[in-house]
Amino acid sequence: VASGIARNLASPGPHFESLPLGATSARFVNDYCNWRRIPEYESFVRESPAKALARAVMASERSIFYHEHVLVKEPLAASPTPWHHDQPYYPIDG
Repeated sequence: VASGIARNLASPGPHFESLPLGATSARFVNDYCNWRRIPEYESFVRESPAKALARAVMASERSIFYHEHVLVKEPLAASPTPWHHDQPYYPIDG
C-alpha cells in the first residue's frame, strides 16, 4: 500500500486536494476513488484479508467496498485537520 500512496502522490487523481501549507513545506493532502487506476490499491482491495477482517469485525456475512480515501499529513504540517462527518454520504444504517 505504501508504494501505492507514493504513486498516488506522484500522479494525483481528479479528487486530489492539498490543504494550505502554512509556515512549513510539509504537505497535508487527500485523494480518493483511485483504486482502479493504482495497482497497489486494487491488489489490496481484491487480494488482502481486509474483506474477511471487515466482515468479522462487523459480524456480517458480507461487506461492501465503496472506495478508498487516502489522507497524507506529513510531519510538521501546519494545517489543522478539518472536522468532518461521513454519515450523510453513505447509505449505511448501523
